[in-house]
Amino acid sequence: MERTPTGSTRRYALVLSLPAFAMLGGCGSSSSTATSPTAAATPTPTPAGPPRTTLSLNAVADQQVYSSSLTQLALTQSFSVEFKLDRINTSPTAEFRYAIEFWFTKTADVTNADPSSDGLVLSLFQAQGNTWNVWVREAGDTYRSTGIQVQVAVGTPKTLRVVRGPDGSVGFYLDGVSLIGAPMYKEPAHFFARLVGTGATFSFVPGSTSTSVGSSRF
Repeated sequence: MERTPTGSTRRYALVLSLPAFAMLGGCGSSSSTATSPTAAATPTPTPAGPPRTTLSLNAVADQQVYSSSLTQLALTQSFSVEFKLDRINTSPTAEFRYAIEFWFTKTADVTNADPSSDGLVLSLFQAQGNTWNVWVREAGDTYRSTGIQVQVAVGTPKTLRVVRGPDGSVGFYLDGVSLIGAPMYKEPAHFFARLVGTGATFSFVPGSTSTSVGSSRF
């Protein structure tokens, strides 16, 4: 299933058991006994999971591009998205950092969100090579450093999971490791991706959410 960005098996195992023959010999006589072939059980196929959507975005240097809403999360719900950095559109004259960001807003059109009262942003921007800094921006505030760095390499998939608490707060987990938690309003919020000077592919199950309490961090 392909999804256009805004502004954008099963293997069955067959086991064959060949008949086994045992030869028994004695002095002056011989006999043989053949065992009957035993039919091997065919493994039960694992049911297919829900279909995933793949979304590719690309923003040239000093330009940005947003996805459409990937999902909408209410209190105690969570969502996972796999992303893979495809390219960094480097330019010697670039003024803005190369970034992969994830946004929460009340509105389904992120470009209409009022940054003074709406939105929560997790920003990963390149520091050097495969090392990326983690910053965050809360509504009414500017970007601030979390002091955390992560490794993001071209062609290597990463999984981000976002979990909303009963108070509206959001927890971000990268490959199962907690990054940060940040406060947010209690209203349902749409979730978007944003790229600056980079190209990336995102894979997810549309609308796939689960209660955060006791659920896996992947």
